[in-house]
Amino acid sequence: MTSKKEKYIKALKSERNLATFILNESNFPGPELNIELAYAISEVADEKIVLALLKFEEVIAPSDDPNEFLCFCGVLALGKQIINGKEIYFDSLRKFASDPRWLIRDAVVKALQQIGQNNMTYLLEKTSSWADGNLYERCALLDAICDPSLFVDTFSFASALTTIYRISVSLSAVEHPANEMFLALRRTLSLCWSELLIAYPGARESFEKLTNIDNEDIRWIISENLKNKNLIDFNPTWAAGLSH
Repeated sequence: MTSKKEKYIKALKSERNLATFILNESNFPGPELNIELAYAISEVADEKIVLALLKFEEVIAPSDDPNEFLCFCGVLALGKQIINGKEIYFDSLRKFASDPRWLIRDAVVKALQQIGQNNMTYLLEKTSSWADGNLYERCALLDAICDPSLFVDTFSFASALTTIYRISVSLSAVEHPANEMFLALRRTLSLCWSELLIAYPGARESFEKLTNIDNEDIRWIISENLKNKNLIDFNPTWAAGLSH
């Protein structure tokens, strides 16, 4: 049976008015974004089309504007451009990682995950400096490399663990922590640790080390992860023991 994505790939190849077609099929704004369409675009769009889609920046396509979906598709398609050898677009992904629009930041994560599915070692190498970038860049990196589907070997586990531990510890040094970027990173850490702890038992030792750090935000991250139902179901004794 032909998938929805495959149907879109076929339609896109013969479509003359691409932007209108995308907007009509996007389901955006709305609760069910047409992600299959976005992935289909990443498969068929050439570099010229991708760059045209990227021009829909916040000033002309703010959050929840229908044209924001065009930018989303362009950012997501950067992943495929990089896979095809245009690694210069890592710089573009890093720029969009700090976009004010949540949807665009999510497209960055999805693009990074595409790259990781193709070559996780390459992704880790090219994004290692993001761990020392701004807080949104750190969010994007963690959301990408802590995707369980990318835990393909011990190296990917260990790299994700080293990165998430270092970023967690760095929270205590962040000035003016109540801003939006900080809260976004805190939320990311409250979810990504659980993914690692479930997939990689060796992560427990590093997570336990966080309990020795006297910082209210790190304590909150620990507490939120220990409330994670999947983590509790996976190892109830360990989770309960650390909660007390």
